[in-house]
Amino acid sequence: MKKTIATLVLATVLVGTGGTMALADESGPDTPISTDATENGIVSEDGSPRSVDEGGTGTGAGSGSGGGLQHSPVSSPSSLCEGGRIVYTARDASTAFTVASGKDATVSGESDITLSISRSTTFSVGGSITSTTGVSVSAGVAAVKEDIGVTISANYSGTSSSSGSWKVPHNWKLGRLEIGSIKHTGSVQRYVENKACKLVASGDPLRYKAPERGWSFRHVHVS
Repeated sequence: MKKTIATLVLATVLVGTGGTMALADESGPDTPISTDATENGIVSEDGSPRSVDEGGTGTGAGSGSGGGLQHSPVSSPSSLCEGGRIVYTARDASTAFTVASGKDATVSGESDITLSISRSTTFSVGGSITSTTGVSVSAGVAAVKEDIGVTISANYSGTSSSSGSWKVPHNWKLGRLEIGSIKHTGSVQRYVENKACKLVASGDPLRYKAPERGWSFRHVHVS
């Protein structure tokens, strides 16, 4: 009874000070309350900071299937390289935080109020992965995982393991907590080895504008 009364009093205080609070599902451990004061700061479900590249400077292939390949001629005594190797290289053109659709995907409050997102609500973020005759969806997703280091899907939905609890900074008049996914825009190119033992682009690239399979939270300075 005392716990119930305390919860009601807390909710009343928050609403009375101008905040809108979504109480998290308490069935399991949650991440600690964040005190991040970065404008439009983004954190993952485990509280780790994330960044996006909306300017489109791009993220090149890493040390995976694409980044570790040699695109210059490779010596071969018999020069029988043609078709001997087929590889896929993923490259991000840009990344952006996309707010999820679904009830209570955003919640706002005034300074010093702790905001959170329900862990029992299902959210979703849509996107697209367009395959070609040379690059299938599965090959494209695998290349992105290897080269960029994330798993993408055309659509992502589900509940979050974290409530993203965040305390609005004291010097902010109004803050907003948002749940969403980091959406990647880019392409996956197929390369085939030719007679000169050089990897050359083959066919049209797969195009993707797809969310990561995982939730992130953004801290917005409204005013």
